[in-house]
Amino acid sequence: MVAQQPTATRWTEFQRAGAGVNQRTQALEELRHKMHQFVISELGPILYDQRVSEADLRKQVEEQLHKALGQERLALTSQERQEVVQSVFDDVLGYGPIDMLLRDPAINEVMVNGPDHVYVERNGKIEGASVRIDLPVGEKEEAIAAEAAAEPSAASASSPSEHAEEEEGVTHGV
Repeated sequence: MVAQQPTATRWTEFQRAGAGVNQRTQALEELRHKMHQFVISELGPILYDQRVSEADLRKQVEEQLHKALGQERLALTSQERQEVVQSVFDDVLGYGPIDMLLRDPAINEVMVNGPDHVYVERNGKIEGASVRIDLPVGEKEEAIAAEAAAEPSAASASSPSEHAEEEEGVTHGV
């Protein structure tokens, strides 16, 4: 008969294993943040220049991302690399963490009522989304301004709400 380890020892091993996952997640989030800041610092005003086509802007962002990744020491799997690049693209050129929801054809509406309160309408039913929106100080105002610039409305810092409907009938509220 094989002797089982005491529960406390197994729990300690479980905690260590979880800490490794959390450390990896934290390292990937730090990398994503560094890459985001790098792209912003390298491209700066070009990101908001209406004369630059979306295709050119995407190309420039992609070049800066690959430049940054080429200098990064953290070894990434191909999936991690793809997720980090997509996340930075979403942050820099889109609506950040809710972009993946906006791309989902099964979702009719995305509602953001706070950092931890993101909901979607899917098949006529409203459900919570497993997305958290962490915008550093100052980026909230940038996000509102970007949405307002894309879809002129009465959105402002004092009344930060926006309701936009795309051609396909998908509604977005900020």
